[in-house]
Amino acid sequence: MKTSYTIIVIIFLFFSVGRLYPVTNIVGGTWEYTYEVSSGDSALLDKFYQYKNSSNSQTVIKKEPGKITVLNKVNLSPFIDSAVFPIPLKNFGKDIEKYILPDSDLNANDITYLKNIVAKTTSGAKTQTEAVERLMIFIRQNVTYSLGVSSNPVSVLMSGSAYCEGYARAAVSLFRVAGIPAREVECYIAPGHFWGFGGNGGSGGFHAYVEVYFKSRGWISYDPQNSMHHVDPFHIVNFPRSGAFVKEISVDDKREYLDMYKEPSAWPEFYSRKTSEVQNSGIVTASLIDNRGKPVTASYKTNRWLFNYDRNKKSYPSITVLESGSWAIPEGTNTVYFMEKGGFFEHTITHNVKERLVKKYDMSDTKQTIRIKLPPGNQQLVYWRHLGESDKVVFIQADNGYVTLHLSDGQYLFSLNNNVVSPTYLIDVNPAKTGKEYSLTDFPFYLKKGFFAVIAGFKDEKGNGLGGVVLLENQEGSFYEYKGDEKKIFYAITENSNYNIISFRTAGYIMKQQIDFAKNKSNNLEFSFADDSVTELKFDARANIFISRKVGGNSFQTVCETYTAGDGKLLLKLPSGKYYISDGGFSWDRMRILEITDGKGKKLSFSSLPKN
Repeated sequence: MKTSYTIIVIIFLFFSVGRLYPVTNIVGGTWEYTYEVSSGDSALLDKFYQYKNSSNSQTVIKKEPGKITVLNKVNLSPFIDSAVFPIPLKNFGKDIEKYILPDSDLNANDITYLKNIVAKTTSGAKTQTEAVERLMIFIRQNVTYSLGVSSNPVSVLMSGSAYCEGYARAAVSLFRVAGIPAREVECYIAPGHFWGFGGNGGSGGFHAYVEVYFKSRGWISYDPQNSMHHVDPFHIVNFPRSGAFVKEISVDDKREYLDMYKEPSAWPEFYSRKTSEVQNSGIVTASLIDNRGKPVTASYKTNRWLFNYDRNKKSYPSITVLESGSWAIPEGTNTVYFMEKGGFFEHTITHNVKERLVKKYDMSDTKQTIRIKLPPGNQQLVYWRHLGESDKVVFIQADNGYVTLHLSDGQYLFSLNNNVVSPTYLIDVNPAKTGKEYSLTDFPFYLKKGFFAVIAGFKDEKGNGLGGVVLLENQEGSFYEYKGDEKKIFYAITENSNYNIISFRTAGYIMKQQIDFAKNKSNNLEFSFADDSVTELKFDARANIFISRKVGGNSFQTVCETYTAGDGKLLLKLPSGKYYISDGGFSWDRMRILEITDGKGKKLSFSSLPKN
C-alpha cells in the first residue's frame, strides 16, 4: 500500500500552502462518480466488489464484454444520530463485537496509552457521533503525512507521522478502545482525483480509510485524512491490485456548503455531513459566473481560485470552489476577489448572524458591472488596495482592450501603471454607475497627499490630438513611462521632485521638454508640433530612428527610439544641443549629427546631415 500511494502524497504536499481556513466544511447535496473498469479477466469483472452502507455505495450498472460501468454515490443528507456514549456493550451482537477488539499487535502498555488519549479526547462527549468526531479531529490535528514510517497505531500517534494505512489503523484502534466498532477498508483513489477535491491527483493510487458502526445506521465511511460521515466517490473499494484499468465517464457534483466548524486546525480542510439541526456558525455560501458567462468551478481541477483579502494581515488566502461551483466564507467581514483576463471581481461581504446566507454573483450581467476601455497600447489595469504600496496592487489583464469590473458599492483607485506618480483615477461604484462603459479619463483624477496634478496634451502640426508613449524623466535618465490616448495625459508629481523632464514619442513625432513644475502647479501643459521651434527631418523611407546625445566623455544617453511616419517625415521638438541620429537603430556606421538651437526650427533631410 505504501509504494502505490506515493503519487497522491506528492499532490497533497503541493497544495498544502495558502489555504483559507483550517476548518471542517459541512456540506450537503448529492455527489456521484461514474467510471468504466476494463480488464482481460472476465472473472475479475464478474466479481467486482459492490456494497452499500449508510454513507456510500458502489454499484455495477452496466456489463459489456471486457468492461463494466460502475456508479459510486455519496449520501450527504444530514447525519443525526442520538446513540449515547459510552456505548453499552449489549448494544451489539457477536458479529459486531469483534470490531471492538483491539489489534492483536498491541500489548497492554499500548492499550493503556490509547485509553488515555480516548479518555482525554472524548471527555464530556454525550453521543457516539460526538466521540467519533473528536477522535477524528484529534488524529487530523496531531498526525501529518509521511512515507517510510511505521503504520503501528501507537507509533503513529507518538511520532505524529503516518501514511494512509497508518492513519486508518490509528483511527480504528482509538475507536475500538473507546468501545466503538470500527474496521479498516482498502480502496483505490481514481486517477485525476485525491480526497474529493477533483483536482489533478496523478495516475491513481491505493489508499485506506475506515468504517464506523452505528446501531441505528449500520456502517458509515470515514477518511481520517479528509472527511467524516462519508468518503468522496473516488474511493473505489477493493479494487483489484492488478489486471484492471479505470476510465472516468462523469462526475456529478451538486454539493453545497451548509456550515463550518473551526476544527481541525490542519490542512487540507475536513468535509463532513451535517450532524446537528442547530447552525454552528454564520456562513455565506455563494457561486460566481465569470465575465464570459461561465461558472467558476473546481479550483483543484481548473486552477481557478477565489481569494479572501485580509486587510490586517495583508495576506491573500485562497478559497476552494467545489466542482458544483459552491464556495463559502465564514461569518464576519470578508473581502473576496477573483481575477482572470478581462475581468475582476471584488466584494466585501459582511455577515454577523449565525445563519446561512446564499448569494449568487454574475460578472457577465452588464447591469451589475462597469466596463473600462483602456487607451490604445495598454494591456492592463492596475488596482490599488493600499495607495503608495506597489506590492499591494492587483494587475488585471485586459481582453481586447477592455476590463469588466464587478465590485461592491464603494470607492476604488485604478491606474494604468504601478508607480506612485502614476495618474490614478477614483471610481465611485454605485447603482448609477454600473451597466455602462467608460474610459478611465471619465473618472476624477485622484491626488495623493503631497502631490499635485500635471496635465499634458500633445497636438500635431495640424492641431489634432496625439496619443503615444510619455516618459517623466530626471537628469540621470531614470523615468516613469505612460501610454496616453488623443485626449489628456495625467501625471501626479511632488513640487520638489527631480523628475522634471517630459518626453513624448509616437510614429513621426519626438518631443523632450524640461518643465518647472513649481511654476506649472496644477496647470494644463499643451505641447504642439505646429510652432517654429520644430525641426522637420526627412528620410528616404520609413526607418527605425535612434537618437542619443553625449553626457560626458564617450558616454551617450538615449533620447529615444521610434519609427518615422509612413511618408518618411519625423518632427522633432527637442532642447538645444548636439544629437546623434541613426536611421538603422543603434549603428555608428549610420550615425549623423544634428544641431538644434532653441526657437530655430529647420527642414532638413537625414542624408544632408554631417556624418559622425
